[in-house]
Amino acid sequence: MNQNPSPDPDKIGDLFWGVIKPQFLRLALQLDLFSPLDSGPATPEMVAKEIKCHHKPIRALLDYFCSLQILNKSGDEYSLTPTAEAFLLPRRKAYAGDMILHYTSHELWDNVLGALRSGNPRWLGENFVQDAWLESYSTWRIPKSLEMWQAAGARPGMHDIFRILDLACGCGIKSMALAQTEPAVRVTCLDAPEVLVVARDLAERMQISSQIKFLPADLLNANLGAPAGGAANRGYLAQGAKLNVPVIITSKLFLPLIRR
Repeated sequence: MNQNPSPDPDKIGDLFWGVIKPQFLRLALQLDLFSPLDSGPATPEMVAKEIKCHHKPIRALLDYFCSLQILNKSGDEYSLTPTAEAFLLPRRKAYAGDMILHYTSHELWDNVLGALRSGNPRWLGENFVQDAWLESYSTWRIPKSLEMWQAAGARPGMHDIFRILDLACGCGIKSMALAQTEPAVRVTCLDAPEVLVVARDLAERMQISSQIKFLPADLLNANLGAPAGGAANRGYLAQGAKLNVPVIITSKLFLPLIRR
């Protein structure tokens, strides 16, 4: 056995090379690189003129996003993919740029550094709305959510009505996945009003709006209703930094989940 293994530079490379991709995306969002393509295919010169940059580095940046399949290229013209059109144009409902800019900013990581030094939780300023929009289009979430419910022992088929409380639901995809496959499922989605806009949109896209109830409320003060039976799904709690909050929320779940 080798008692003095050689140092592995690839392990260090793997740790930091990943930062290149999000930082290039940050640059593109700061320049508003994608908006000039909203009206149709354009050359690097056309894009550069609209965002007031030099065309040579802009061509290189456009080529980079083509390599990532974020943009398409035909001849000397570049165009948006459906992914770029949905998530990288500020005027689209599912725009994720604000969240990306925040997560790639030094302010957020300075906040994390402060928490590590002090031992005190810090509010990281997560953009739950834009995160919910991204998740609502994640097709792999559907089968994974069904696996989750199966592992939890949920059996909606054994009930005339099987109710789910989805607390801090985000887009609600975990519970809606079950509702889409089981007509007996009725879901109550609870979150902030601006987040529930995303959940409503997803329910419409999944064609299960009649099975979903939306409850805009604060988790600590919400009336979770009369005993109904079923299950609960607890999403990410923004106030989780307060250590007693998960305990309070869990205790509030008992009454609505008691079977008659």
